Formats: sequence, structure tokens, C-alpha cells
Amino acid sequence: MTERVCTITKPLLMTLLLGLATSTSLSAAGPPDPDAMARQPLPEHQQDASHRGKSAMEHAEVLVAPSLVQRLMGLERLGEMGVDGLPARDAVRYVLERGDTEGLASRQVDQLRLAALKTLFDMQAPEAEALLRQAILNPAFSQHASTYQRLVTGAVELGVDEATLQADLLALVDEDGIHAARLMATEALPETVLHSLAEALFHDKHDETATRFFLRRMAEFDFVDDATWLEYASEHAGLARENLADVQAALAGIGTGDALDVALEVDDFPGRRGELFERFARGPLGPEPVFARLLGELRDEIAQKESEQLAALMETLSGELSAGAAGPGTSPMAEVARRSFIEAMTSLVEQGPSDDHRLVGLQRLVRYQQRHPQTSPAMTLGPVFDALERDDSSELVMRQATSSLQLSPARLAESDPAFFSRRAVALLWAAESAAHAELPERLLQPLMRSATHAALVVDTIVESIDEHRDRWAVNPAVGVLMTSGQTRGLERSTARELASQEMGRILVNPVADFAHIGDHFLRNRGGGALANLKYNTVNGLIGILEPTIFDAGSGWQAPFPPSALADIMTARPGWLSREPQAEADWIAFLRRVRDHGDPDFSPVAEAALDAF
Repeated sequence: MTERVCTITKPLLMTLLLGLATSTSLSAAGPPDPDAMARQPLPEHQQDASHRGKSAMEHAEVLVAPSLVQRLMGLERLGEMGVDGLPARDAVRYVLERGDTEGLASRQVDQLRLAALKTLFDMQAPEAEALLRQAILNPAFSQHASTYQRLVTGAVELGVDEATLQADLLALVDEDGIHAARLMATEALPETVLHSLAEALFHDKHDETATRFFLRRMAEFDFVDDATWLEYASEHAGLARENLADVQAALAGIGTGDALDVALEVDDFPGRRGELFERFARGPLGPEPVFARLLGELRDEIAQKESEQLAALMETLSGELSAGAAGPGTSPMAEVARRSFIEAMTSLVEQGPSDDHRLVGLQRLVRYQQRHPQTSPAMTLGPVFDALERDDSSELVMRQATSSLQLSPARLAESDPAFFSRRAVALLWAAESAAHAELPERLLQPLMRSATHAALVVDTIVESIDEHRDRWAVNPAVGVLMTSGQTRGLERSTARELASQEMGRILVNPVADFAHIGDHFLRNRGGGALANLKYNTVNGLIGILEPTIFDAGSGWQAPFPPSALADIMTARPGWLSREPQAEADWIAFLRRVRDHGDPDFSPVAEAALDAF
């Protein structure tokens, strides 16, 4: 036999055992009296069994040792004996109920008592379950929530019937609601027991521990309607902030405008608003009400910096909602997120409470189109062009719209050249001065560098030019047309032909402003592409010359003499001889000029004919 760590006399041990007087339960509805249960027949066991060379009573001698480790070791050895440890069960109960705790910290006391309870279950002591239920219901058993968590977990694992546990706890609600809430908050109860206990406690007065629990688990309980939950979360906003993620998830699950209001009340930290709004937008509420709410806040915001931050948040939210597993724009809600943001910014441009708000909307719409070129520019840039065309737009708004469009017109135009061309030409027709024409000219400039897009611009201008021939705006319009003479890929094209005809008409138009389009004529006169049969069509050259030669009534408007155009007729490019019809048309025109008897042009025409 190993040396005993602690020696205890038989009389002393008997005194300890006699100290286990009657023990009372907490309520008539609670667990049965452990002493009464202890008098039940014991499982079959060996009274004189030994384990590791000691009997049960010998192992029990260390249960009153000064060392905690020794006591715990003794309980472990008794537990290892199973039912054969029953001869020492009264000593184990003494440790549980009245054991010496002097010099032990509260958590050490709990450790010792929990070990004693486990040992009683290992022994299959008839009173073990009653003692465990009694410990769970006793608010004085421990100071620590973790101990009650282990007690409840142990009850579940050791097979305490759920109905029994539920009855104990519901009875406890009336006796000690605070302790019942403490047990609820352990998160260790079976769901059926937890649900019934939570329902009973929620409608009764409860402390902050229970409130924290309800706020943390509110999404899981169906015994309270949404309106009550919202009122509860609002009333306890301070505690809700301690469980933000769970509370916000529950509120987003409710998914109403009122729920969003409460969520913002609970968490008003600006740095988390994006995540909050995204959570609601992805939930039952959906993106549109969320963007409407943000737009309302933006409209109410006075400071421009904060307005810009809100607009940036909305754009970021749109991007987050649009992103799917396959990348940006692949989410099922991509279209509604994109539309919601664009409509919000459009509303700001059209009905913003101040110019500062309208400026934010203008900037964001143009920037969005730059970042998302697949978006229809009619949605994003349409409101910007509308602002430029409205008579009631302030000078500040006009400048901002102009500046925004000028940042990267080539990228903007590439999204939808037809739309961009149509809106820019509309601005061109509205121009009344060179300053007004500067923006549309600059917007059309990148389009005129592409043969395909330049032809589109030429068609757009020519389709509507007849309505504007007597207005100053015809000057920048013809200037843009003449730019086609510098566009590669338009050699002898219909686009150049149409542009040349308008170039000829402006020469005899009384509203011609050569201070504005003079540079275009300098580039295209003489060897310029439009005024050269090598790069233009026969009809194009005729279009330049015919108004000057045959329309004497309008009068010459250019700052250079008409004779400067005469040399155009001397050209005889190689391609002309390969196209008989074109050559025949050119010869016929030269004959008309020769026969017209114009002192500047007829002699040149005759010389050109002689060359043929």
C-alpha cells in the first residue's frame, strides 16, 4: 500500500458523514429531496471492492486533505470505481454540500464541487440527479456563469430528461427570474427548453444579462412580433451595441424601413454604415428602399464634404451589390443596384435642394459612366446633358457639367457613340458664341478621329443642319464637318462628300463667321483633304465649288478671294480614270464652269478640260 498523504481517524470521518443532515429542495415544483432519493435501493455493487490497492473508504480519506489536488485525485479514483465506490458516497456528498473550502478561490471551490457531482453520477448514486438539478437551480451554488454552463451541459449529457429540466426552469422563473435568466444565457440548454424559458422570461421583468441574450438571439425567436422586437432593440440600444453583428443581422432579417431606422439608431458610427446598408439591401428590404433612404439623408446634408461621402458610399454599395461570383456586374441584383444608384444621382441633379447637391450628382454620374462603360450613357450622361440644356441651370451647375464631360470625352463617347454624338450635336445647335460651342466641339473631337464615328457625326449634323443655316451655330457645325478632312479612312467617302457640300455653302452664307472657322479653311483649302480630288469624291469637290461659282446672289463671305479655290479644278488623280462615271461627271462639271464665263474659274476649267 502506498504511503497515505493524509490520515483521517474513523471517528472524525463519522463526524463528517453525520454532518450530512437533511437537505431541502428549492421548491415543491423543483427536484426531489436528495436525502429521500438517497434512501432508494442502491445498484448492485461490491462493498469491499478495491481499486489501485485501496477500498472506497480509503480513497475517501483524502477528500478532507488540505491540498485541492489530493481531493480531486481522490474523487477521480472513486469515480473510476463506478458503483463499487458507493460505500464512500456520503463522503462525496459532504464535499459537494459542506466541504471545507478555506483557502480556496471561488473557481477552485466550483471545480471541487463539480468533480464531486460527477463522481456521484459515476457511482450511480440514486440522489445524483436530484443534487445536480438542485445545484442548477441554486443561485448561491456559484458566482460564475461558466460553472452553471457546465452544470447545464452536464445535465444534458448525463441524460436529465428535457421535460424535467424545462419544468424546473419554468418554475424558477416565478421564484428567481434573475437566476433563470442567468441559466438561459449559458447557451447550454436544449433548444426546446431554451425557447420555452426565453418566452417566459421575455414577457417578465428581466435584467441586463437576459436583455443581452435576447438581443443576441432575437433573430431565432418567433414568439415576439417584429414591431415588439424593434421597440425592444430601440429601448435597449446601448446593450444592442455590445452585440452589433447579431442585432443588425436580426434587424436586416425583419427588413423594413422601421428596422433600418432602429439599426441606424443602434449603430451610428459612420465607418460601419456601408456594411449596414449593404446588409439591409441584400435582405428582404432590397436595394431600392435603401438607396432612397440614403438619398434622403444626402438631400438633408448641408456640408458638401459629407454629401460627397454619402454619394461615395452609395456608389460603393452599388458596386458591392452588383458583384457576383463571376465578377463585377454578375450578381442577380446587379441591375437593380445600378439603376437605384443612377436614379438617386439623377434625382439629385434634377431636384437637388442646392447647387452643391446638384454638383455631387453630376460628378458621380459622369464618374460612374467612366468606371462602368457598359452602362447605357442615356442613364448616366443624359441628366448631365439635360442640365446643360435647361434654361434654369445655374452658372455653377453649367460649369460643373461642362468640366465633368471634358475630363475624358473619348472614354465617355466610346460607350455609345450614337447617343453621345446626338446629344453633343444638340448642344452645338444651341451655341450662340464661340464660348458656348467649345464644349460640344471638344466632345465631338474624339469621335471625329475614328472613320466610323466621324461618319456618324457627319450624318447627325447634316440631318438637322437645314433648321439652323440662318443661325450662328452653323459655323461650329460646319467646322466639325470639315474635321472629317483629317480623318484617316474617309478617303472619297460619303461623309467627306457631305461635309464638302456644307463647306461650299458656308462660303456664301451671310451668317458665316470666319473668325471661328477660319482655321478649318486654312487646313482644308488648297491641298487640304476636302478640297483635293485625290482624297474626295467628284460630288464633294462640286459641292465646294458650285455655290461659289453659280450662287452669285448670296455673295462671297470668306476672307480670301474666290480665285483661291480655282486650282481645285486642275486635279486629275489616278483613280478618276478608273471610274468612268466619276470622270464623266467631273468633265461635265468643268464644261458647266467653262461655259459660265466666270473670270476666276472659267479659264481654269477650260485648261483642266484641255488636260483631258
